[in-house]
Amino acid sequence: MAATVLVQLSVWAFAVRRMPAADAAALTLLASVLWVFIAAPIFAAGGRTGLEGLFRGGSVIDASIVLLVVLAVRGRPLQWMGAVKVYLILAAVGLTQCALVWTAGSARARHVLAAAAVLLVLAVSAGPFWANGAIMAAPGPWRDRIGYAVVAANPVFAFAGCLPKGSFIWHQKPLLYEFTVLGRDSPMHPAAWYVTVMVYAVLAAAVAAAAVARRAGKTPSH
Repeated sequence: MAATVLVQLSVWAFAVRRMPAADAAALTLLASVLWVFIAAPIFAAGGRTGLEGLFRGGSVIDASIVLLVVLAVRGRPLQWMGAVKVYLILAAVGLTQCALVWTAGSARARHVLAAAAVLLVLAVSAGPFWANGAIMAAPGPWRDRIGYAVVAANPVFAFAGCLPKGSFIWHQKPLLYEFTVLGRDSPMHPAAWYVTVMVYAVLAAAVAAAAVARRAGKTPSH
């Protein structure tokens, strides 16, 4: 938990001295959420029980509250409501990863699934870069639907949407504009932050239910 606070505040201290407030907040949020999405499932895999694993992974998520409070107190550009939204997104995605880890039966398998959970979220977050072909090849209305799905499942988009409107327009940044068709060759249809939360909350519930059912099936009946 202390490591998470240290990493996140260090990134913020570095960024705020070198770029405008909006860009510094966006960079800090990006680095911080990537840290959480990497650390939470790994910490969860180290638990001896499912509950302990959930606590360990959840502590990484909750440690981000410190950074969110710091950013919200400054109020430029993240406001208090935006901080709450960011936390809910973090919790939904992170707990989905932790639940996935505990579908495994052995410690070794849990660590394998932890790595898979990290790679899965990173792959989804990088969707605008690898989904270009699918978006442009899709016929008619399917192009918009695929583009919307890429956005709705992407936690990075959701975090950017927690900042005040116009403070950080992701697809106007040179790197993103150069490599993604969204907002350039294909219309950009932003998804509300709560859509992303609901997507991962449903996934977390489904994965947790599967894990519980799997363990119940292995419990010998008397």
